Amino acid sequence: MEEIEEAIALVESGKVSEGLDLLGKIEAGADDDDKYKIAQLYFEWGHVGKAKPIVEELRSRYPDENELAFLLAELLIDADDEEEAIEVLTGVRSEDDDHLRALLLLADIYTAQGLDEVAEQKLLEAKRMAPEEPVVAFALAEYYFMFGDFKKSVPHYEQVLRDGGIPGENTNLKLAEALSGSGEFEKALSYFESENLGEVEPHGLFSFGFTAFQAGEFQQAIQVLTALKEKDPDYSKLYLYLTRAFRAEGRTEEAFQTAEEGLRVDSFNDQLAYEAGDAALADGRIQEAEQFLQKVLAINSIHHNALKLLAGLFLKQERYDEVIDLLVSIEDSEEQDPAFAWYLATAEREEEMFEKAHSHYEKALRTFSEDPVFLEEYGDFLLEEGQTANAVSLFKKALAADPSLIHLEEKILHFEE
Repeated sequence: MEEIEEAIALVESGKVSEGLDLLGKIEAGADDDDKYKIAQLYFEWGHVGKAKPIVEELRSRYPDENELAFLLAELLIDADDEEEAIEVLTGVRSEDDDHLRALLLLADIYTAQGLDEVAEQKLLEAKRMAPEEPVVAFALAEYYFMFGDFKKSVPHYEQVLRDGGIPGENTNLKLAEALSGSGEFEKALSYFESENLGEVEPHGLFSFGFTAFQAGEFQQAIQVLTALKEKDPDYSKLYLYLTRAFRAEGRTEEAFQTAEEGLRVDSFNDQLAYEAGDAALADGRIQEAEQFLQKVLAINSIHHNALKLLAGLFLKQERYDEVIDLLVSIEDSEEQDPAFAWYLATAEREEEMFEKAHSHYEKALRTFSEDPVFLEEYGDFLLEEGQTANAVSLFKKALAADPSLIHLEEKILHFEE
């Protein structure tokens, strides 16, 4: 009908009200075919309230016409009336060719309602009905992928690829991401590598770069994540793995710069701040390292690695009181790290807080009883405390753990005489 085309042209040219008014006038005298077209247009344009009564009227005359059932179900879903939509779709008979389509749409509704097990059962029923149908395999793959069950999604994506794929869907990339999520990084890379980087969306590029990093292909990770940075510099997750890839390649300066860039995008990312501090420390930039490690702790006061690095830095600089201030506040925390007791013991010994030092050495001994460096240090402390026998016992354990510490033999002989 030419008038319907005229209404479409009005809406598409921006004259929405005029187009809708014309469509309303046409509706009154339209035959059933044209009414169906009008209902579809209302649906496409988001006018559910206008489309629904037309479809319901047509269904009253053509109760076995499944296309009307599907259109009504879509309208009901848009109107947040999922229960009625389920009722309509359940009415599609199992012997009808459209039953498969009804099952897939029902699965979508149940998933949206949080009824995941019911949704899965509908998809498995569809799979039993049409085991070779790519659309069904793809729906199952997407369902499992959405819930993080990547291993289950993989064979379904592989089936879709064998059958030629789904129009409009990059199944190759989906399979690559599913394999990566399953920990099969090497296999995933073979699928990622067949993609044109310029055509891959940011999420896919990140998955590619992350997978390359996990597979130990650091140069490839740098290439892909750099391409992502150029395409979408605000994609904050890329910076952590790009920084780590640069570190893995020994490119400390670029790692530091990348971490700094990332922090400009996500200033509260404690992992990036830690990477910046660690890279600066590795590059001998002590002041910048301390600055970033302090930033980490301002974001996350119990970040273990940052505490270890900063405490170690303070010890080297003989800033013993700062070691104590740094670690004593978290001493009773459940997040306590055994190394902190050792650091505290060393600092307290230097600050002549001998009773506390002894307590922390004993606490650290539970973890470092086979560590020759710790054993020698604690032994030296015990010598200073006049506990010669205990000190010699620790020296012997240290020497047994590391026979190259021949200077301990002299100490042992001296104090055993």
